[in-house]
Amino acid sequence: MSDISNKLFLPTKVFTEFLDKIKFVLLFLFIYPTTVMLYCMFGIAAAVIGFIAAGSAFYFFRLYRFAAGNSPVSIALAAFISVFSADSFRDFLHSTVDFQSRMGWVLEIVCISIFLFMVLCVFFGAVLIYGSDGKAEIKGAVRMLASFGSFVFIVLVYLPCDTYINNFSDFNFPISAFIFSFIGQALLYLIPAAYLGLVLKEKPLSFLTTLFCGLTLCVYVQYMFMNRNLGLMMGESVSWSDHTVYGAVTLGVWILLLVLVFAMRILLKKFWKKISVVIPAFIGAMQILSLAMLFMFTENDIYGYRNNVLDGREQYTVSQDKNIVTFVFDAVDNNYFDSLLSSSPEVFQGFEDFTLYTNTCSVHDYTLASMTQMLTGTVSCPMYDTGSWLEEAWGSDMTKNFYGRLHEAGYTMNAYMNSEVPVELLEGKFDNCSSDLEPSFTDGDGIINSLLTLNRYRYMPFLFKRFFDTTGVDFKSFVSYSDEFNYYNDDYFNGLKLKKSDSDKKYFIIEHLNGAHFPCDDPMEETKKCLNIAKEYMRQMKELGVYENSTIVITSDHGRHTSNFNNGAATPVFMIKKAGDNKDGMKITNAPVYHTDFLSTYLVSAGIYSDEDKDIYGPSVFDLKEDQIRERIWFDHTYDGSYPNPDNAACNVYYAYKYAGDDLTLKELVCSKSPSEVIVKE
Repeated sequence: MSDISNKLFLPTKVFTEFLDKIKFVLLFLFIYPTTVMLYCMFGIAAAVIGFIAAGSAFYFFRLYRFAAGNSPVSIALAAFISVFSADSFRDFLHSTVDFQSRMGWVLEIVCISIFLFMVLCVFFGAVLIYGSDGKAEIKGAVRMLASFGSFVFIVLVYLPCDTYINNFSDFNFPISAFIFSFIGQALLYLIPAAYLGLVLKEKPLSFLTTLFCGLTLCVYVQYMFMNRNLGLMMGESVSWSDHTVYGAVTLGVWILLLVLVFAMRILLKKFWKKISVVIPAFIGAMQILSLAMLFMFTENDIYGYRNNVLDGREQYTVSQDKNIVTFVFDAVDNNYFDSLLSSSPEVFQGFEDFTLYTNTCSVHDYTLASMTQMLTGTVSCPMYDTGSWLEEAWGSDMTKNFYGRLHEAGYTMNAYMNSEVPVELLEGKFDNCSSDLEPSFTDGDGIINSLLTLNRYRYMPFLFKRFFDTTGVDFKSFVSYSDEFNYYNDDYFNGLKLKKSDSDKKYFIIEHLNGAHFPCDDPMEETKKCLNIAKEYMRQMKELGVYENSTIVITSDHGRHTSNFNNGAATPVFMIKKAGDNKDGMKITNAPVYHTDFLSTYLVSAGIYSDEDKDIYGPSVFDLKEDQIRERIWFDHTYDGSYPNPDNAACNVYYAYKYAGDDLTLKELVCSKSPSEVIVKE
């Protein structure tokens, strides 16, 4: 049995002699893919230089000798890895160098496969010539699988699953969308590791097992104890220079742990062979147990698509009777409108029937809380449990009463909003909640690559995290539905073709678009684009004859996001055209609009506002007066450590600014960092 395994795993005389005789074939296999790939990537000059360099290296360094020093198993292993890695390597090349137009897909895969095959043959041959002791040892393979296997399991299986299950609401795809791919990758790495364990001498084998023992420790310590400042903030970039000291400390811990395990290898030489296996195996076993518990005790359906989405089939449908349409342009700030009014007033042509309110205040400064507040009327702050806060807001008697009355008044309620509010909370309020839509496309590569980047971000030393920052990646965008609504400005505009409903129902419509939200290169240009969207929508309403009898609101859920709070607070835009209004020009007022005014304004617009409603829902925007003094509160939700309460600087903090003036008053409070209340989420 031992003789058979040696013939399979180690070079034999007959096999070596055969490969040595076909050195010119090996030369061709080495030069061909190298030359073609360099030509397609960089041109003829690179191909010529590459041809000369590859040919010279093949003979000068006797690379053919390494290729001829392989065993049947190492040749098969090199071919196996090449075939299954070629497509991923191709994606990597395309992400760094654009040569798609110069070489067809088939030729790319062929060249990359041959190139990888030859590189692996040279590698395995060098290992067998210089690192093998001439016999295959099963114990060596077991040691490599224990040390390297624990490391691979953590980074390719445990961390992606842990991230997915513990952040379930951020993903709308099942765990099967990535788990089998990651398990396959793990096995792909374990096979050559086991082979190396079989054939390596004790010294190189001991070095590798020690190295992976140390790396397993480093990764475990990093994601368990040293990820205090992950920096995945609300659409804003991390200022890495502010964390140089902390980054140096975490890197120092990595170095210390690696030095420690190699020192133990020397000091505990007698026992180290077992210790280098036991440590990573123990950590791996703990993570397997932890993962099993995650699977057992999760209350979420991690095995199916969460296709309870907002159905977009009627996004461009309006009532032939009466409409209340609200455009929510995300992160469009009053500051942008002020600049446009002074520099490009022509962009407001077409809004002559509107009243523009310049003194506005949102309750919250981020979409999830703000959209919920606007459409439920809640004035509370989502402190410790956002899920409970959402359930309470959308399930309140006031909210149920509001949507019930509009339904009774004959309104179809459709919302098209990207707010992260669970769709099940919107059921009974909006009529386009759907659970029967099937995915039309799932970007498997996007899911896998982004999850890999996110998990590298989790386990890398802090100084290296900047290279794996996934800020701005929307994992929900990797799954699309044929009837999903349009959210991004260009998509919405390209699909904008209104039609009248066949029913006699009135329509209440929320159109939430990306607006000027991160990531956009020029918020002013996006603001202009948003205004053009509204103008085109109204133009088509006029063509259909439904404009006159429609109330149209143009607003934003919050103002701009900024990490430089010296610029002052963020204030949302707000303008409204009431049904039947015909003005000679746009009216501008400083009446104090507050985001708590939406429900009452909608009830007035629907013609069902009563005297009792003022006590329940408050005033509508139509009740507000010029120069009116009104007390309002703006919650600034931040992680900014420059604010008061430095002991909790890394916590989730709300700074409540209570004021009775205009946006300049709020700006002064924010710039002086003088909140009326600090609310810390622990």
